[in-house]
Amino acid sequence: MLKQLTAEQLTEWEIYNKIDPIGKWRDELSIATVCALITNTVRQLYTKKGHKVEFTGPDDFMIKWGEVEDQKPEPKQQSPEEMAQILHGLAAVMGTKDKIEKK
Repeated sequence: MLKQLTAEQLTEWEIYNKIDPIGKWRDELSIATVCALITNTVRQLYTKKGHKVEFTGPDDFMIKWGEVEDQKPEPKQQSPEEMAQILHGLAAVMGTKDKIEKK
């Protein structure tokens, strides 16, 4: 098909795609719109009267291809107490809790 299109026709299709997207992205946008509708409906039903409802939009449900690295949350720093608690939990599971010295 690309061999039969003129440069002018290809440009027209590119412009049309910007106005009314064709393909997988459009399908994902349709699904994201439905997800936002369902989420907002459920939030309104289960939010107590007088409380502000945070609405979501389709963009909240769209996969951001290529932007995933930017969206990674900063790793949480563990406190020494949390580290010790994890270590003691592992030792208990492995049956070596009595061998760990408490400081």
